[in-house]
Amino acid sequence: MSLMVRLTPLRREIAVRMLGEIAFSSDIGGALRLWRERFLTSKVDLARHLKLSPSVISDYESGRRRSPGVKVLKRFVLALMEIDEKRGERVLKDLAYLLVGSEPLRSAILDARNFTEAPSVFEFCKFIKARIFTCEDLWGDDVTGYVVLHSSKLLLETPAYDYVKLQSLIAGKAVVFADAPSSQPLMVSVKLMQAKPAVVVLHGLRSIDKTSRAIANSEQIPLATVRGFSTVDLIKALRSFKPGEQLFTSAK
Repeated sequence: MSLMVRLTPLRREIAVRMLGEIAFSSDIGGALRLWRERFLTSKVDLARHLKLSPSVISDYESGRRRSPGVKVLKRFVLALMEIDEKRGERVLKDLAYLLVGSEPLRSAILDARNFTEAPSVFEFCKFIKARIFTCEDLWGDDVTGYVVLHSSKLLLETPAYDYVKLQSLIAGKAVVFADAPSSQPLMVSVKLMQAKPAVVVLHGLRSIDKTSRAIANSEQIPLATVRGFSTVDLIKALRSFKPGEQLFTSAK
């Protein structure tokens, strides 16, 4: 019997999403490494669980070994999930956030994570070199996690009723709007939600208009911008973030 049959519906959906992202990646080895790192698992631990040599894991990730087939990828994904389950499902609980709501909302949620130790708004923004424009008195507040949202997909494709489900995901977290087209429509959407984030970060914008600043001040939400990084690099940095780490700089 396949291990996939014994998975709960939610875990099966997570596994399918992981498999799809890896299998359709232009760099399968790189995708394997990113998922292993996301599950906070060393090559040695993963190899031990799969009963392989750590060098085999290294060869797959570096591309020195031919890309694995679907059966090997399934073993890889299930091994990461089983390791995380033994550790208390820390990563699996975060991944469950990516599967809330309708398909448009799911596609708009690019990444989500809860922090085990909450950094301050200032620490979070400093790590990604984000400039904060409002609510200086709240920069010391805790950030319990982050959510990265695809701005255009959220504004143009996500049904209004799904915003209710989104509220439970953003409360107390940093909301990062990736590739923000402008600040005002995004801040209006935040204003209409009852649950409030700890900070809103607009990715890709050089400046913020007066109305958006006024909304942020009225709602008591620190508002920041970050530029110079691609969405992919920004997500990579956020996945590795721990309070007290040095500033993130993009690869040149």
